[in-house]
Amino acid sequence: MSRAETSLEVPPGLPNDQLRRELNKVFNTLREVHNRASSHGISKRLAEHYAQEAFLHHADGEVRVLVAACLAELFRIFVGTADDEMSSQGAPVHPGPFPDLHLLKNVLIFFIETLQKFLFRSSRLYALAFHVAQTMAGTKAFMLMLNLDPEDQEFLLEDLVQMFFHVIGDQHRPVDRMTFLDIMSSLLGDSGLMISRKLLRIILQPLTPDAKRQKPSAYALAKELLKRIQKAVEPCIGSYFTRLTTFDDASDADDIVDSVSSVVLELFNISPVLVTSAYRYVELQITSDEMEERLEGLRLVGEMFASPNFTELASGERDLLFCLASARLHDIDEKVRLQAVETAVKYICNAKDVDDEPRLKEYIELLGKSLMDPSTRVRAEAVTAVCEVCLQAVDLIPSSVIEDLGATIIDKERTVRDQALTAICSMIGKLMYGTKTLPSAVDPVPSAISSLLPELFNRVGMIPERITAGTKIRSILLPPTASRPVLANHLLYIYCSAGDPGMRFIEDVFERGLKARRYVAAFVVAGRHDDETRKKNKILLINSFPELASGFDDLALRLANDAAFRMSAIDVVNLQHEDLKLAMDAMLEMCGKNTAVQSATRRLFEIISPFGLSAKLCECLHSTLVDILDGNITAAELICRSVALPIPQEVLRQKSAKLIQFIAKRFPDGFARPAVLERALEHWSDQDPVVSLHIHRLFANCASELQLFDLSSDSRFNRNVLGKAMELTAQSTVS
Repeated sequence: MSRAETSLEVPPGLPNDQLRRELNKVFNTLREVHNRASSHGISKRLAEHYAQEAFLHHADGEVRVLVAACLAELFRIFVGTADDEMSSQGAPVHPGPFPDLHLLKNVLIFFIETLQKFLFRSSRLYALAFHVAQTMAGTKAFMLMLNLDPEDQEFLLEDLVQMFFHVIGDQHRPVDRMTFLDIMSSLLGDSGLMISRKLLRIILQPLTPDAKRQKPSAYALAKELLKRIQKAVEPCIGSYFTRLTTFDDASDADDIVDSVSSVVLELFNISPVLVTSAYRYVELQITSDEMEERLEGLRLVGEMFASPNFTELASGERDLLFCLASARLHDIDEKVRLQAVETAVKYICNAKDVDDEPRLKEYIELLGKSLMDPSTRVRAEAVTAVCEVCLQAVDLIPSSVIEDLGATIIDKERTVRDQALTAICSMIGKLMYGTKTLPSAVDPVPSAISSLLPELFNRVGMIPERITAGTKIRSILLPPTASRPVLANHLLYIYCSAGDPGMRFIEDVFERGLKARRYVAAFVVAGRHDDETRKKNKILLINSFPELASGFDDLALRLANDAAFRMSAIDVVNLQHEDLKLAMDAMLEMCGKNTAVQSATRRLFEIISPFGLSAKLCECLHSTLVDILDGNITAAELICRSVALPIPQEVLRQKSAKLIQFIAKRFPDGFARPAVLERALEHWSDQDPVVSLHIHRLFANCASELQLFDLSSDSRFNRNVLGKAMELTAQSTVS
């Protein structure tokens, strides 16, 4: 042995400080030695020297890390020589730089124990410990354990993997995690080693909900490792689930058995290939006699439906999951049926493959049957589910499901009716005002859903809470935030598409608004000091409109004592505001922080200004009407095609004219302007006698307002308008 070689052999009995200094010198020297064949002998002798028990079990932690660093460098020097090309071959045939396997085993145990103690980022020796791990990863030195007995291989591999999951933390850098992964994946994915059940549990345990929450860094490491070793680990996972489903084997303190469904989902999200053998477990869960197990199985399948990896499943696997989940829509337990409805939505809204279309249609029909479920909760949940499905797959909804959905508006239970009104209105509202996100909305062929909007108005008048329901419908389908032309188009379409019950409902809303305007006007203009009259009007108003009762006392005081607030209210009552939303915002701002007054004011607006009625909206309604009469607008152009029910042009013209003259009778000053009525004169003698009659009534309703215009100028138009109105009024009086 040369003198230089002897100087690298530091005796273990030196004082700790001196031993650390000497080992540090040896480490720095070894880092400069290249892995040439001539260095092979040096590596073996020094490795045997530093593998002594005195070094491997030294009491000083820094000494042990330095010894590990020296041994790692000796492995590096040994790798790549002609005798043992570990770095380029899959399975080594020699124990590396050690003379026997027992010594190799002790050194590998020493590496694992040392790294487990010092590979935390918070350790002051972390840099040196990470150098050890990085060197071992680069040389694939841990592959030497393949030379050991199977039992020794098994426990070393288990300890090594568990060590990395133990030390990993949020502070570790990407390069740190990559090093740990390289070591584990080279052993588990490339070596052909059999993964034991215990090792499998070690790998899967970070995927359980508790572990994921407590240590997300280990969770991320486990997911990445499983992605790398899919081929090697899949048979082991298959064996695990076979034992679990065949023998119900939960022995050996299996810490994932209580979270199997969560682990299956995590594996599915990594790669569906990993859970091919788990479908039997899923089937046993969903068909179990225990309700909780069926619920757990349904939740799992629902999350699998929602996973981006669902489309990677083979058709047969998708069929299996579809059949298992859809059958639970008729489960004996209400909770299971509720979960089945939620699961159905996830399938329908996430199935993207063309091959899934037959299953989609079948699932939608099965889901539609839940609208008639004996459970109130299930029917209410099914309403929301079907409406959500309509937004995602509007072209696949059969008319029978739409009919059943419409029937829930008049369900015997108010809970279901309320849910139906909210869900259906929200769904139609999204189609009406958010069509850019819905591909089906531009389809030239109307879908089955188009019958739902008129049905909504036809049936809402049949329920006991039709007043509050009507307010909800108007706020969603005809929101004050929409532009006046859009509001005018939608209001005309809704009225024209509805049957007689729906038309009467809309007319009743206008009648109620007119009545409220009169009562409120009488209350507001009663004079500040006329308390008796104001009290009488207040009682009359609240008796007629009970929804105003809450907070109206505070509103009455504000109207009596605040002149500016009172004048704004008068403008609202007279519908002189040009923008309902701006007028409402102005009055609500005047209310300050008094929530009672704000609430009462908002309810007042909703009653006296039905469908956002204002002078400007009347102009838009009239302009749209004339375009309809002139044949420039069809029903499909009034609203988005997804909800557009075909309306014959003749019916559209007649009903539009009827609605306008109906509103004009209750708000004549909104139409009684020569500029507004000029185009309507062209249809005074319309070829359709029904349209002509409504135009005559429109002018008659505006006659009193027309008399207020200045007729001193030689205006042929004004004379004609007034003359026609007077003539019609006289004829009506005689008849």
